[in-house]
Amino acid sequence: MKNTTLTICGIDVQPGEKLTLALPTPEIYTCAPLHIPMHVLHGKKEGPKLLICGTFHGDEVNGIAIIQRLLNSATLKNLAGTLITIPVMSVYGLINHSRLLPDGHDLEASFPGSETGSFAARLAHIFTSEILDHCTHYLSIKTGGPERYKVPHVVYQEGDESGYRLAKAFKAPLIRSTKEKLGIFYHDPGKPKCPVMVYEAGEANRLDEWSVRVGVKGITKVMSELGMIRLKSLPKESNPYEIVQSSWVRAPGSGLFSFTKQTGMYIERGMPLGIVSDPFGTGQQHQVTALESGIILEITTQPLVYEGQIIAQIGHYERPIPPPAPGEIPPVQPDIINN
Repeated sequence: MKNTTLTICGIDVQPGEKLTLALPTPEIYTCAPLHIPMHVLHGKKEGPKLLICGTFHGDEVNGIAIIQRLLNSATLKNLAGTLITIPVMSVYGLINHSRLLPDGHDLEASFPGSETGSFAARLAHIFTSEILDHCTHYLSIKTGGPERYKVPHVVYQEGDESGYRLAKAFKAPLIRSTKEKLGIFYHDPGKPKCPVMVYEAGEANRLDEWSVRVGVKGITKVMSELGMIRLKSLPKESNPYEIVQSSWVRAPGSGLFSFTKQTGMYIERGMPLGIVSDPFGTGQQHQVTALESGIILEITTQPLVYEGQIIAQIGHYERPIPPPAPGEIPPVQPDIINN
């Protein structure tokens, strides 16, 4: 069925039209005007309205590259429905390389916002009233924090069957559910208004090519699952590892941390993960071992660590791994990056 005119930010977007709009934001104390650029692709045929947001924190750059490549993809030529992409949600944070807004608040945590609230709440209110009500599906692109690298994975809301279906369609190496509030698309009772996904990959302040490629491919697969685009070939059948819980690995001592495994690898309980050694050459060392079996989800990229500091995260999942033969040392599974 033919699409209808979409009115967004006071602009009428006609079926088949592609526009770049600028959402005005509250001014900073220099009175300099700032805008949030967004790209609206309104297909000729009706369909879902998918919103994709990147850079809620100013040090997250993978989302910018993912959206750039997505917009240049030929797969969007015969789009059904509407695609709204915002490469940089926190323009202020991007300018200052900060995870927070000028008033010290986290933009993502400020939704749905308030017209008379804090600087962050007012920005969230503008975005909620102008953009969110138009959308039927939502995807947020995030990275690990500063000096923390995350294996690409998709998070969905526990109990959300539609979100689970789309998370699987993304075909990232890992998916996991959460009971925590995801993203910005929520009403008062705390339930998402629509299927919500969060793609997390890489590290703050770093452009990670693998994370970007997985992200672009994953989004096109989700759009195909929603019927928004048609892919030339069907994605290969694969079942991502479904993480059911995770645990932290902490440094047994202070010093220089040398990581001897790879993120994404399967490790057995008791396996060595690395060594923390005295940086002054006294020969004192602390071996880091896995307390539980699972997949290495996250690792610190800061080699100098303190005793008790979190240095890795291990994900535990339900998908079985063939047990080793009696007497054999359980083999390390090949890196899931290549699976």
